[in-house]
Amino acid sequence: MQRRHLAFAGLLLASSAIARPTIQVGDFSTAQLGERPVAWRLARLPLVKPTEFKVATIAGVTGVRMDAQNAGAALYRAVQVDPVLTPVLRWRWRVDRVVEGADIRRKQGDDLPARLY
Repeated sequence: MQRRHLAFAGLLLASSAIARPTIQVGDFSTAQLGERPVAWRLARLPLVKPTEFKVATIAGVTGVRMDAQNAGAALYRAVQVDPVLTPVLRWRWRVDRVVEGADIRRKQGDDLPARLY
């Protein structure tokens, strides 16, 4: 059975209402459309075709488009963050299609269109 899921994500570590620093982790507005974001790394799974990650603009918002058809991978960026100074994580994503039968409780059904670790 072929599984395909698309997701679109943007990420920002933001401060609370008190004047605290904001760390832009995923400002993709200046990234090259159609390419993987430069500062981000691909974590591949053994023997699995990798998910495609490309910068795209959808509905006026620039972020990362993920396209997986019988594929899986993670896109990550290591950052140093002091949770006392920057206690809020803010992101948004759009999922065009969910995976039928997905069930995080089972290894065979743990296909999810987007996750944040």
